[in-house]
Amino acid sequence: MHLGSLGFLALAAVIVNAQELDLPWGSSKRLASPDGSKILYGVPYQKGRNDSPQLWIEDTRTRRRTKLFDIPSTLSAGWSADGAAFYVNDHEGSDGELAYIYDAATLKRIDIAARIQAADPGSRRLATGHAYFRVTGWEGTQQMAVSFFGHTDQQPVLCFTLRYRINKAGVVKKLSQRVTPATATSCDESP
Repeated sequence: MHLGSLGFLALAAVIVNAQELDLPWGSSKRLASPDGSKILYGVPYQKGRNDSPQLWIEDTRTRRRTKLFDIPSTLSAGWSADGAAFYVNDHEGSDGELAYIYDAATLKRIDIAARIQAADPGSRRLATGHAYFRVTGWEGTQQMAVSFFGHTDQQPVLCFTLRYRINKAGVVKKLSQRVTPATATSCDESP
């Protein structure tokens, strides 16, 4: 049996494909799609070449490389089982995290925070403090679980965790909501 370069990449992706890419500090700096046709990868900061670490995608068939964005702090990413989409959790800093869904063919990006706030207007009042929108995993090939959690910064401080299901088209379904007053020491909320 002869494996071409694309066949070898697909086989390698099945054998060693990590479930999630963590940049810039994770052990894996590359994450192949399930069929090996696309690879998400990080480019480290290089003085004089770029201003910060970056997330890129490569089409292994055409060798075309496209920069997706600069990484301000850390991020994680994961492919859908069919390789048609991937998510990115962009941890911007200590007070926020954003999440995106990308169509792998077009690289069209859906801002999950914007979709949640449009579908659930009550969530907007919670997004003004320490707000973290995080994809927690794929549920099949068409939808993912998302947590929106954190705490407000203004008195009275509220701790919150809201859970949603979002499909690849960006349609949001709210699953649960928990909002509680902060205790004297902390919030108990987490994804």
